[in-house]
Amino acid sequence: MGHPLFVPRQPLYPKGRPAREVHRLDAEGGRRRRQAGRRVRQRPPCAHTGAGVEGGLDNAASALDELDIPDGVTVLVESDAGSGTKLGGEFEHLAEVLDRSSQDLEICVDTAHAFAAGYDLSTVEGVNETVSEFDEVVGLDKLACIHLNDSKHDCGTNKDEHAHVGEGEIGVEGMQTILTHEALADVPFVLETPTEDGKSFEWNIERARELAGQERSD
Repeated sequence: MGHPLFVPRQPLYPKGRPAREVHRLDAEGGRRRRQAGRRVRQRPPCAHTGAGVEGGLDNAASALDELDIPDGVTVLVESDAGSGTKLGGEFEHLAEVLDRSSQDLEICVDTAHAFAAGYDLSTVEGVNETVSEFDEVVGLDKLACIHLNDSKHDCGTNKDEHAHVGEGEIGVEGMQTILTHEALADVPFVLETPTEDGKSFEWNIERARELAGQERSD
């Protein structure tokens, strides 16, 4: 079947948007974006805009239920760094959205977001604990994609700023453990690293291959 196609989407709940307006905008956006491919990545539920966590989760699930999802496309809910009133920083939020929506959804975990939200991915022990917690709360069978990004900020700061693979606060040990973790062997990895300091996407891809112990395929 080849490799899945991952397509980014905007957040469900931009800050300050009335829920009714966001529902309308997101439903219209879903109808416009009938991309070819097997998967579409959905951004985090985002801020609950004063509705509270429970209300925000209900609103996110409701907005997802209004999407007209074409056959062959799976919507992925992405983890968030969890700043302010944003949702998706806790695995419980992701599990609740999946549970409350009638759609067949899956999850995309961003390593920089998870780290910023308080999941320590900088050590072997931390990665093992995080993977186990995700499996217990959400289920590894629902993990369809990992955004492999290092973080420019410490664990638990809720600051979302990506760094080059192995050169941020997650570091070499954490990145290598994620890339070689047995439970994640069949999960696709996608880079969202910066292009700065003379380091391109190609540099980060080669760095990820190096840490994973892989040879170039071409």
